[in-house]
Amino acid sequence: MLTVNLTALIVALSFVGFMFAMRAVFFAPLATLRAQREALQQAEQHVIATAQTDVNQLTTQYEAGLAKARQDASALIAEHTQVVQREAATTVANARQQAREHLATVQADVQAAQADVQPVLQQERQPLADVLLQRLMGPVLPA
Repeated sequence: MLTVNLTALIVALSFVGFMFAMRAVFFAPLATLRAQREALQQAEQHVIATAQTDVNQLTTQYEAGLAKARQDASALIAEHTQVVQREAATTVANARQQAREHLATVQADVQAAQADVQPVLQQERQPLADVLLQRLMGPVLPA
């Protein structure tokens, strides 16, 4: 027959009592702590996902703003380049016009000086021609 030892029964009952005590004192708080930890992790994952979405949106906005700024800068540079080229062309054209006007003035002054000197030279030419003829051919007798 089966004999039950009282010590084995006491050990079994103390083990069951110990498990109930552990469940009330240790396992329940651990389960609560574990649930809180999981909830906190899920909340942090949500915060991380939200922050990542915000970062992606800000990055997209930044890149769009940067592209627009580059486009605006390129357009502004092109516009100012055209303005500067037009101003340079105008300045060169004005300088050429002034040079032409100055040249015309100088040429008119030279022509005026030639016109003033021409009669004097005409008066001096005949006596010089006579002196040269005398020196080359000798004295010419008046006819």
